[in-house]
Amino acid sequence: MVRQDNMEHIPRGFLAEAYKRSQERTELLSSPPEPMSLRQAVEHAIQQEKRPALIIEYKRCSPRGFVAYYTPWSYLEATLSAADAYSVLVEPYWFCGSTELAAFFARYRPVLAKDFASSRAQLEEYRRASASAVLLILDMLGWKQLDTLYQEARSLGLEVLIETNNAEDAVEAMHIYPEALVGINARNLETL
Repeated sequence: MVRQDNMEHIPRGFLAEAYKRSQERTELLSSPPEPMSLRQAVEHAIQQEKRPALIIEYKRCSPRGFVAYYTPWSYLEATLSAADAYSVLVEPYWFCGSTELAAFFARYRPVLAKDFASSRAQLEEYRRASASAVLLILDMLGWKQLDTLYQEARSLGLEVLIETNNAEDAVEAMHIYPEALVGINARNLETL
């Protein structure tokens, strides 16, 4: 038997905040937004606003033990006015990430889902989380698997950021994949 009250129950204190956040998470998961274009956000900042584009990274931890002290909510509040896009670590084992984080940030700006992507299933998961783009690491995949995943990502409507650790491969990637964003990571991921 359910007790019948004439007044609506309103949680107080911490429980009020917890209830609010729970409702926001439910909304995020039930109605994901259509992804915004990462490339367009970058180009708009550079070409229209005549300034460097700022892609802000959200990372909870790293293999070296770093732990983020900001919740996604407080991080968003501190960075949203400056961010053109977010780079969100979704890799769960070493970086404490999740696609739920990507879905959260995708409500506000384009999102680059950062993971060690190696399968179409992962790409589909990022797309369901409303990510705009996916990171493909050339040094991990090699050219053949990179090409396969690039084509699959594009067929799913994801933009691609190709990452390598040297300028020669970066230039080659720009010629082969003119629609991709290309980046050089100075950190040697083999010794991470």
